[in-house]
Amino acid sequence: MIVGTHLLMGVVHRDAFIWDPEIGMRSLGAYLESLGVDLGGWDLWSATGISADGKTIVGYGENPLHQEEAFIAVIPEPATAVLVGFGLAGLAVTGRRRKV
Repeated sequence: MIVGTHLLMGVVHRDAFIWDPEIGMRSLGAYLESLGVDLGGWDLWSATGISADGKTIVGYGENPLHQEEAFIAVIPEPATAVLVGFGLAGLAVTGRRRKV
């Protein structure tokens, strides 16, 4: 699998994509929604990395508050529920640490 950013010519629009040899290129957001994931108002702009097993995808996009933020999507085996956590990578990127 390959992930990246699809830029539409002449239009200021970016869309994260996922590609595999069986299906080809498709929107990452549409792919996640086809698995039953509610994106909750997120607009996925760019997928910047994917794990070797294709189950973890990272990138950035626009959160429901219209702020640019990192995301991580973890896709488990088809027999289990899909878990998607957005913004977790954003906290790591900012370098904030929780004091105990």
